[in-house]
Amino acid sequence: GSGSDLQIFHNGNDSYIYDAGVGNLYLTSDGASIRLRKHTGGENMLVATPDAEVSLYYDNAAKLATASNGITVTGNVAADSISLNDNDIAYFGTSNDLQIYHDGSNSLIRDVGTGNLNLSTNGTSIGMYSDGGETMFVANKNGSTQLWYDNGNKLQTTSTGINVTGTAVTDGVTVDGTLDIEEVYEKVTIGANTGSGTYLFDTTVQGVVFLNTNQTA
Repeated sequence: GSGSDLQIFHNGNDSYIYDAGVGNLYLTSDGASIRLRKHTGGENMLVATPDAEVSLYYDNAAKLATASNGITVTGNVAADSISLNDNDIAYFGTSNDLQIYHDGSNSLIRDVGTGNLNLSTNGTSIGMYSDGGETMFVANKNGSTQLWYDNGNKLQTTSTGINVTGTAVTDGVTVDGTLDIEEVYEKVTIGANTGSGTYLFDTTVQGVVFLNTNQTA
């Protein structure tokens, strides 16, 4: 160029292609591709194909290629963070079976495949907590599963059944075994609607009461 805009030289250690002008430096080709290659062995480092992908290589193996809808990565991705906008979905599985995204109001983990959604741990428990640190749910390996209300443990499984802290409200109870009420001076009301009215059993004192149907000698 008239202003020595393009310079190609070797400084004794390295070779340079230097664009010293105000314009751009273009590499163009009417062939099949533009390639950066290792001098010995002919290994590819970069391949740019007209009207198609640009591929980046590692040790002559393609690792990243552009595509019409984004990029395709072969291997693992290491990043400090990944940022997705609202309704941008992270897909997992060949058929996009697992989806994780934020819809602008709520965060969603969706399993749209035919299998189950499983959570597993090599630690001691799986827990659910509020942003403020309150416990909502804890499942302990080889132990109890706990349900919490306002950071208070209200129901947990045991080796023999369940343990409820507080009042249990239910539409009906079927006891196949022994009903054990441990606290002293607790009040128990049992009602049974019949054709002739309601029969109530009410005890507020410590002791043992047996109820039997009417029998004849």
